[in-house]
This record gives sequence, structure tokens and C-alpha cells, in this order.
Amino acid sequence: MPLGGLSGAGGVSRLERDGTADCSGCAPSLRERGTRVALIDGDARLIDGFLTRSESDAFLEQLLRLVAWEQQVIRIAGRSVASPRLSAWYGDPGARYCYSGLALE
Repeated sequence: MPLGGLSGAGGVSRLERDGTADCSGCAPSLRERGTRVALIDGDARLIDGFLTRSESDAFLEQLLRLVAWEQQVIRIAGRSVASPRLSAWYGDPGARYCYSGLALE
């Protein structure tokens, strides 16, 4: 299964076509199902059983294999420490994101 291989109601999702997430073409049942997660600047839903265990495992395997994960060094209370998680930075050309004394470009 290719990464981003989920299909919408029309057979091919926008994610498959151009790499962007847009649910405007999804079946209404997908937009309305699940538990709404409260976000300040967005919309997300938790849908139990959305992926089977084997689909989930396949996506995780691809993410682990294909994404350039890094452990960043961040500043906390004036000290440099290894971040407690792996991260990967993806953004628009020229985009800059800063936190804990770390600048990602």
C-alpha cells in the first residue's frame, strides 16, 4: 500500500493526487463520523477502526523506513538536552519554524 493510499468516495483522494489533505471530496460519512477532537485552528476526528491492524502496521513501517527522522537538541531551562522524541521537518520552501532554541528550515 503506497503512503497516502487512502481513497475517497471518488476512488482517488486528493492526498494521492497532489500530496495535500483535503476532505472536501470525501464521502459525507467520513467527514461526520468519529469523535471530534477540539482544536483551536483546525478540525480533526478520531475514527475507531479507520484502518485495519495490517494497514496501520504497513503505514508505520513505511514511515519508519522513508522519513528522515532526527533527534533534535533543544533548550530547556537554559540547558541543551536531547528531545524526548524523533521528529522530521517538512514545510513549504522558505518556511521557518522555531521552538526551544531550535530553528527548522
